[in-house]
Parts: sequence; C-alpha cells; structure tokens
Amino acid sequence: MLTNSKERYLLIDSNKFGRCKTYKIVGFETIDEIFTDNELPEEWHALLRKNSIRLTICR
Repeated sequence: MLTNSKERYLLIDSNKFGRCKTYKIVGFETIDEIFTDNELPEEWHALLRKNSIRLTICR
C-alpha cells in the first residue's frame, strides 16, 4: 500500500517518539506528513525538517 501511494501519512501517538524497536516498516525519507497529539522535542522537529516532513499537532 505504501509503495503505491502518492502521499504517505503517519498517525502517531506522541509518547511513541523516541522509543526503539527492532523492526522498520518505512523510512522517514518516504513520509510526507505526520499527525500526532502533542508537541515534540526540538530534535524531532529538526529531523522532520531535514526530511521535508510536515507535522500536524491534533489537539
């Protein structure tokens, strides 16, 4: 599904950022926008900017 999509979105609960897992579904370079529920630390903003990923905070 991700391979055939024109745009790729992730919906991630903010407490999931920074947690390490042993598997990878998709790389950041393929994501267009991330939706989350709270503000993220600056290091995440820098990583998202570097990869041209839009961030939307859903309150």
